[in-house]
Amino acid sequence: LYPVMKRFAEIISPLFSVSIGFASLEKLFTFTIRYYKLLVVIMNELLSRERNVLAVPLKELITTVSQALSPNIYNYLNAVEQNEQKLKLCSASSKRKREESKSSATKLDTIVPGLIFQLEQFDVSLIKLSSCAIAENTYLTKLIKRSNIRDFRLKLGSAKNG
Repeated sequence: LYPVMKRFAEIISPLFSVSIGFASLEKLFTFTIRYYKLLVVIMNELLSRERNVLAVPLKELITTVSQALSPNIYNYLNAVEQNEQKLKLCSASSKRKREESKSSATKLDTIVPGLIFQLEQFDVSLIKLSSCAIAENTYLTKLIKRSNIRDFRLKLGSAKNG
């Protein structure tokens, strides 16, 4: 299971470096949320077993997610936030296309906080795992990086209208 999940992380990581449409982005975010939920479940299961040594495939999975996937997601979310105003200026001129893009943006407004929450849950599980696996403590704590996307904006206007 660990090598397959590692391969998934390697496959989806570059997708956060390209520009894709709202529908594809929504699916990518939803898949990534589920992926991180599964990672957290696996790590919590390991915590309940109280193992002191991690398997090599699990270490490779955690390394790939921590060094490739998570930073790409955070960078992508930062870029989206910085370019939000630019995207509003370049939006479609027809009323129907504007409404579709507004609907898609509203969906993303609800999905992005869930994605950030799952990223944080992964970090929390990684911290707990590092404290349990004493032999791996130094290795795992090096993988935990402080994020600068922790503070995200909720669009209160769309929440009040919906």
